[in-house]
Amino acid sequence: MDAWLEFIEKVPPKAFIVAGAFLRLFLIAVAEVQDYLAEVPYTDVDYQVFTDAAESMAMGMSPYEGRTALLAAEATRYRYTPLLAFILLPNTWLHKVRSYQVRALMIAAHGLQAFLQHKGSSCNLGLALWLFNPFCFTISTRGSGESVVVVLIYVARPFMLVVIYCLEVRQNWFLAAVCYGVAIHWRIYPAVYALPIAIFLVGSGQIQNLLRLVAFGTVSAAVLFGLGLMCYQLYGYEFLECSYLHHGRRRDPQHNFSVYFYPVALYMEGAFQGQVPDVARYAALPQIFLCACFGASTRAGLAVAMLLQTLAFVATNKVLTAQYFVWWLCLIPMALPGLRSHARLLRSLLVWMLAEVHWLLWAYLLEFRKLPVRPVVWMASLIFFAAHLHILREVWRSSQVKVHAS
Repeated sequence: MDAWLEFIEKVPPKAFIVAGAFLRLFLIAVAEVQDYLAEVPYTDVDYQVFTDAAESMAMGMSPYEGRTALLAAEATRYRYTPLLAFILLPNTWLHKVRSYQVRALMIAAHGLQAFLQHKGSSCNLGLALWLFNPFCFTISTRGSGESVVVVLIYVARPFMLVVIYCLEVRQNWFLAAVCYGVAIHWRIYPAVYALPIAIFLVGSGQIQNLLRLVAFGTVSAAVLFGLGLMCYQLYGYEFLECSYLHHGRRRDPQHNFSVYFYPVALYMEGAFQGQVPDVARYAALPQIFLCACFGASTRAGLAVAMLLQTLAFVATNKVLTAQYFVWWLCLIPMALPGLRSHARLLRSLLVWMLAEVHWLLWAYLLEFRKLPVRPVVWMASLIFFAAHLHILREVWRSSQVKVHAS
């Protein structure tokens, strides 16, 4: 592991960025072939949902109107902000253009490089973890919209300004507040970062810091509610239901990485005969508790606190698909300056990847070979949950060692 770290440090940062861009363009080309020939398509069904929403918008319809029988089904409805469909309007005249993910990931890479260099930390390991992480480059090139969320978390304008960079280095709270409001509008989960951001802004508790916190909250709320009001005026209650309210009531009995999927499936199938409550109803309780605890741990840096929060949030979510991994993977490079042992973190990531591959094997046998292995898939989800907790423990321990060492 140490030899690999030494090799990574010798590579020029620009070479990482260029190679990362070409890798993603190559995978987009591979997707066209695999979608046509293979049993398991490369492109995620979400991309079809996004494109359908953009085509509906181009025709003057609501993006929430599925125009085909498949995309009108409840399980595949468009459940995102109309802004995502709007930026995909070029797909209505260009076939399956996924270059927006490449641009988004490259913008994030430039922002990451600037942040790490300004913090006095080597940017090579961070860039390598971001650009060549198999989950990041496959999720983005499969057509996931999470790369755009990452840019909204990372970047306030192309190539330079990063939200965390603005707060920790430049003290540009206004620009960070605007981008933070857009990010929450895009996906709800960045709201969990409000606690570490608030603690960071308050600092020593001086009156000017308190005023800065109030101003940051006011600007973020104004952007969030302004965008929400605009979308509501365009698409009414359907926007609120599909973008926000649905996620609070969502129950997914289909197999996924979450430890909740099998109990939820049994509950919805009536296996418990009403004697056991719906566990998904209480799934938010451990999320709220863990996010509150880790959100207060800003001594090792804002990025570390956000990483701990996101790891806990994703691991305990009632529905967990592969695109959610990008939420915390994107924060690891920025958290590196606040962590002591990078080698231990990399080893925990390898264990996590093995647990994910183990889960995929059983899920393939269940979904494509129709073998009765659903309980085994759930056991694989439990192992995967333990791997998530292992990374969480390593990040926490490494951050505490870093704090005490400094």
